[in-house]
Amino acid sequence: MIQSRATPSDDESALTSLLRRAVPYEKAGAVIPRDLLAFGLFGSSIIIATGLFALLLPDAAAIRHSGFYLLLGGFTANLDSLMGHAVSPALICGGTLLVLDACLMQVRTSERWRYVIVAQAAAGGIGGAFATVFLALVVLNLVVWLALFALALMVLGVFLSAMGD
Repeated sequence: MIQSRATPSDDESALTSLLRRAVPYEKAGAVIPRDLLAFGLFGSSIIIATGLFALLLPDAAAIRHSGFYLLLGGFTANLDSLMGHAVSPALICGGTLLVLDACLMQVRTSERWRYVIVAQAAAGGIGGAFATVFLALVVLNLVVWLALFALALMVLGVFLSAMGD
């Protein structure tokens, strides 16, 4: 007699048979927690914001030949060139990751998908680091120009006071 898997055997209880069949369904996982998903959404948003920021930047040649960047002008131009080449991949990747997050909000997933969310947040941090370094270089050069302007005003003040005596 061939016994099907759906019917319990003589020495197996109905509860044991039910648990034996239900175990594979428990491996489906759970919905990703909202706190973890918020990190993924934040990472995707930063990737998109970095791509949009790179669209607004001037050409690398304009930065290289401008008189504004007294310190690290070549590095700033190279960073701008790198960010300019990463605009479309950043926008496409960020949009795709937002769609992925929207899908992961609804479905039960395994543990491996949580690592995808963590990697997404890390990618957002890396993308945001490029924009932060660029803005830090702009602020550094702005501070240098303000210091030079203040120094010029001080020299002018000393010169005028010496002329007055």
